[in-house]
Amino acid sequence: MKTVLLFSLLLTALVFAKAEPIVVGDYGGVSSGLLMPDLKQFPVKDVPIAAYRTHFPIRSVMRPGVIEHSRAHGQTIPTPVFILGVDEDSLQWLDTNYDHLSSIEAIGLVTNIDRVELLTHIRQQFPAVQFSTIPVDDIARQYHLQFYPVLINHKEIIQ
Repeated sequence: MKTVLLFSLLLTALVFAKAEPIVVGDYGGVSSGLLMPDLKQFPVKDVPIAAYRTHFPIRSVMRPGVIEHSRAHGQTIPTPVFILGVDEDSLQWLDTNYDHLSSIEAIGLVTNIDRVELLTHIRQQFPAVQFSTIPVDDIARQYHLQFYPVLINHKEIIQ
């Protein structure tokens, strides 16, 4: 019985995995590719820190480094976001840019972090900014990013 149920579930998943998307409306625009999610729709300030324990470590293809030039990205960003790690350079960048990040209500995406305690420490040190630990590799590919810390605002990618 379990085998039949498991096979049925697997077959259903395969059918849906290969299904073509249904186009509800096509108004002739040019696709911008991937879209940045509106992270304000997923508030994390009220999420108990214990809920994060199973999500660690968080790893990324991105690494600490210098972005030589700011550049326009041509995408629609509902909320400015910044990506950083827990390395010394990222935390110094956060400290230097904290007031600006807070004033534009940017959301911090923390990557390459091993323990929930490090996230708790960052949240305590910088309480006016919201932080999350969602995977950033898709964002890195979409915006051709290799290095953090980086801010993606409504117009450009800057460090």
